[in-house]
Amino acid sequence: MQSRKLIAIAALTVMLTGCGSGKPATPPARTPEAPTAPTTQPAPQGQPWADKVPWLSTLPDPAKVDKTDAMAVAKAYTVTKYTWDSSIDRTEDYALKRAGIYGSAAFKQSLEPIDPDQAKGQALIANEKPYKTWTSASITFTGREGKPDQPGTDIITLNWRMALHRRNGRDRPPVTGTDDMKLIQGPGGEWQVEGSITREPES
Repeated sequence: MQSRKLIAIAALTVMLTGCGSGKPATPPARTPEAPTAPTTQPAPQGQPWADKVPWLSTLPDPAKVDKTDAMAVAKAYTVTKYTWDSSIDRTEDYALKRAGIYGSAAFKQSLEPIDPDQAKGQALIANEKPYKTWTSASITFTGREGKPDQPGTDIITLNWRMALHRRNGRDRPPVTGTDDMKLIQGPGGEWQVEGSITREPES
């Protein structure tokens, strides 16, 4: 019995000595997870043009966006607007049409005539099609300049970053830009995008 106690004490001493520097053990460094490419998924409830424009799995879920928060709506709209997949979308206007889910009735009406298959002058997505590039968007800055002139409106500025992930090659540098947005408060206190202007992106 005495020998067993001595063995147990010796084993405990070895364990304590091994980590007895007084410093907590450093956890192993995490390897950053590779971003996941989008897939198509069923359209969320209320998505306009769902028969024409597929929804992407990497987009914010509109059902989980707090629509009583103007900033939350502005962020979700912007991320959706700058998320596209060149192997699924023919032009960037597919992303614009998807973002219309956060728009007011007037904003949706302004998007109605846009045929995403006929968009011109979209060199970025056209040049990235051979690489089957897809994008992921993030918001890097939010702000408000002054107070809205009318109650039930909000003016928001968002800086965004659009990462371009190439399936068939090395990723290219991201694109960044700024959007100035006007939102209005609709029925039930929910905020909707009334208009959005994109400043010249920086590549």
